[in-house]
Amino acid sequence: MSEALEAISPPEAAPSKEDQLRQKIHAREAARGWRSFGGPTSYAWREWKLIAPGVRDTAFKTEAGGFAPVITSGTVSVNCSRLAWRQQGGAWINAGSPESTSDANAMVVALCAHLPSSARKAS
Repeated sequence: MSEALEAISPPEAAPSKEDQLRQKIHAREAARGWRSFGGPTSYAWREWKLIAPGVRDTAFKTEAGGFAPVITSGTVSVNCSRLAWRQQGGAWINAGSPESTSDANAMVVALCAHLPSSARKAS
């Protein structure tokens, strides 16, 4: 019976151009290793770069949720010696302060906890 059903099933169509582009974009996004910490902001986790002693930065994006587009995106920096972060070169915000968010605090902890103590200190 199953052989008969397979014989009358239509052949699978090749992916459309739109599907191919979606797959390509998804592969690029996956390569960046986007990681979030409970909030709407995700961080390009595999792309952290040392930009100054004790300071690293990477890309971030904040989404509205569902199929909504990205609301904001840019660069986030983390200073592990100060346990502080900032977006787009703005003012430093201390993790755990009233100005900080719980997901930003978790991001700082996740990054800084995995660095050797010598990498967390500013020269």
